[in-house]
Formats: sequence, C-alpha cells, structure tokens
Amino acid sequence: MLKHPQAKRSSHPVLSFVGVGRDIETILAMQTLDQPFAPLAWLADNGGDVLLLGVTHRTNTMIHVGEWRAGRKPFVRWSLTAEKILEFNWPGDSGGFDAITPHIQHITIRGQIGQASAQRIPAGELVVATVGLIRQDPTALLCHNDDCERCRDLRKRVQ
Repeated sequence: MLKHPQAKRSSHPVLSFVGVGRDIETILAMQTLDQPFAPLAWLADNGGDVLLLGVTHRTNTMIHVGEWRAGRKPFVRWSLTAEKILEFNWPGDSGGFDAITPHIQHITIRGQIGQASAQRIPAGELVVATVGLIRQDPTALLCHNDDCERCRDLRKRVQ
C-alpha cells in the first residue's frame, strides 16, 4: 500500500495507518496520541469492512476499537522521536481475539483467494459485537497465556 502513488500515511510514531482514497488525509488526521484507532473508528461508523487475508482475528486491529468503546483502559507507552519523547495510548494484547469468531459468524463472509482464506466482516457490527462481549464479561477476548503481562494486568484491573 505504501508504494501506491496516492497512498497517505498517518504521523503516529508507532501505530501509523496507510490509506488511499477520497478524504483519506482528513480520516488519517483524526488519529491522535490519545486516540490511535480513530481512523478505524471512522471506518466502523461509516460502513467500512474488515478484510482478513490468510490470518485470524489475532491480527484484527478493529477489535481494539471495540475494546476502547467498551471502556477498556489502554496502556501507556513512550516513543523517542527526533524532537522529544512522546507518551501515547497502547492497546492490550490480541492473543485472545480469536474467541470472537463464534459471535460474529452470522456476519462473516468467508472465501478463498489463492492459497489464503479470506474473511470479510462489517466493521461496525464487529465493533458492536466486541463491545457487547466485553460489557458482558470484562475479561472477554483476553489471552490465557500466564506470561502475558498486558492480559494479566487487565484481569487485575477488572477484579
């Protein structure tokens, strides 16, 4: 995508997004250090889709929008830039995100593109499903790896 002649990239020091199309500069400019997923939230609110090619929901960044909207607190991280050290919000671990699969099967279109399995999910409906799961169970979609500091910390926060 970066090699596309009309590609634009957001300026976030660690969680940047790339896009092509009408109003892409405005959409990418919505991203801030406090709201790193704002461009994805825009997609969810404006009829966008998630397309997973050869991967599972463990790489589905849109689920982080649902975490944020459900009230899950982000972590704080820092990035060293040429000018200064920046503090920004950082999402939790995505190792448990595959647990959403049975909850969104009815909205998922599956197919095959070459050797890759493909899944298309309406972003807005995915976010709503994520919010519902987390509000029902604040530990939903957390991984079960005892060594995962982020999920372990989140479990402590909700107890």
